[in-house]
Amino acid sequence: MDLASIQDETTVSKFRHFLEAQALTAALFRLTEHYLAEQVLLIRTGTIVDATIISASGSTKNQAQARDPEMASTKKGRHLTCTDRAFNRKSNRVRARVEHVCGVIKHLWGYWRGRYRGLAKNAAPLSTLLALANWYRVRRELAGA
Repeated sequence: MDLASIQDETTVSKFRHFLEAQALTAALFRLTEHYLAEQVLLIRTGTIVDATIISASGSTKNQAQARDPEMASTKKGRHLTCTDRAFNRKSNRVRARVEHVCGVIKHLWGYWRGRYRGLAKNAAPLSTLLALANWYRVRRELAGA
């Protein structure tokens, strides 16, 4: 491989900003969702967000010298009530399907945490990863079709 053919970080960053500005990653996700729904390979029954708890600094090293307003805090190991436990038992089947997709993104592709501050900047790469994870999840069914 010729080193001149490798794109530098500025080129990749400009391309990412272009995708974000044109909302192309969201469009890619919607097209994937539409196609898989047509093939009866996508079941839409609800929405669950993977909420892995990680340690994060409360850094204020940004232009506004303030913490990210979209960030909230929690503590690991909170005690659950009986009602919460019962709800979790009922939700486990749905969670398992979502956790499989999140597991592909995390363990197979190494995307463990958001790379940028704020939800808007992380939405574009996550839309792409989720679309690709859905294609990965149904790859055997598509190969047989």
